[in-house]
Amino acid sequence: MNFKIKTSTLRNNLILSLLTTDSTTINPFFSSILIDVKEDEIDLISTNFKHSSLIKITDNFKVNNIGKVLIKGRTLFDIIDKISSNDISIEKNDEKSLQISSNNFSCELNLLDAENYPMIEFEHEGWIQFTLSVEWINKISNKLNNFTVNSTSKIGPMTGFSFDTTHRDNLLEVLATNSHHLGYLNFEQQLPKFLIIIDPETLKFIISIVSNKNKIKEITFFTNKQKIIFEIEGNWYRSTLIDGEYPTHYKVIENERKYQISFKKNELNEALKIASVVATSNDINKKPSIQLKITPKTLEVSTRTMQLGSTFQEVNLITSNVDVNFEFILNINYLEHILKALDTDVINLEFNESNKSLIFKNQNDNSAAYLVLPIRF
Repeated sequence: MNFKIKTSTLRNNLILSLLTTDSTTINPFFSSILIDVKEDEIDLISTNFKHSSLIKITDNFKVNNIGKVLIKGRTLFDIIDKISSNDISIEKNDEKSLQISSNNFSCELNLLDAENYPMIEFEHEGWIQFTLSVEWINKISNKLNNFTVNSTSKIGPMTGFSFDTTHRDNLLEVLATNSHHLGYLNFEQQLPKFLIIIDPETLKFIISIVSNKNKIKEITFFTNKQKIIFEIEGNWYRSTLIDGEYPTHYKVIENERKYQISFKKNELNEALKIASVVATSNDINKKPSIQLKITPKTLEVSTRTMQLGSTFQEVNLITSNVDVNFEFILNINYLEHILKALDTDVINLEFNESNKSLIFKNQNDNSAAYLVLPIRF
């Protein structure tokens, strides 16, 4: 194997390939890049088990001899990144080393066994095809990430986002929940019927690829319900989906509630920021809690701890159909997640009775809803 390539071309494509490697793993395949040199194309293939990529280089190179090599991805990039020459030559010396050279530079890097590298397929014939805008992908990641179960040791349905087009026609509904609070978004679009669970890291992975590519407005995906494959600027990526049944909470979101109030978001935000100072306890076994008391005219926000003391603040209601008082004890962290996700000046809050679920919504907007369950002592 022997080829000459523009240094910046190889550097930029190695950056993309490194997105699907893992330099912390003990498995050498997951930290390596397979370089497959063909007559008219150079492919960079890498995987970290969860994500895989096929990066295609189609210009700024000249191939003398075709072949394959497997090499540590980060080591190769760190060398290429420091070379100042415009062009470099890369040649496989034998089965054990790769020579990289330019006008005044030369080095040899050890190779791994390319023959035993796992076969990574990007074939997607017959898979379900759908297209999502990059704006939607960003919104889902930003709004719902705090609502999933945060677990690095055990991956289950509630560690991901449920993407569902089977519940209602021409509507993509996305759910995220840890069973204590829930985030819901919907997007109007004609899509095929599918129900898949996507890891939050997969959305972040997609966003990292397109973050500096302003001209990319949408991405086409292919799924067989176990994996998802997508193409960006001629390069192919594959991610593993989360297996399992996602809990359905549509009735909880859709059911009308008897009472509705509205108030300014910034007023509740201020009350929470002050209350969080006192609500934070040194006892890690206690959940930082806050009390909401809803009266016909006000929302009272208070907290009390034995160690630090108490706070109290009133938020004036803009609209209300409440005729008696209601009280709720909530995890302050969950309430902060909801306020962060809401992008409105005025919040609508719906409920039925004390110490039951609360639904927070943007004013005049049914495309998003956020539910929180009270703490039960």
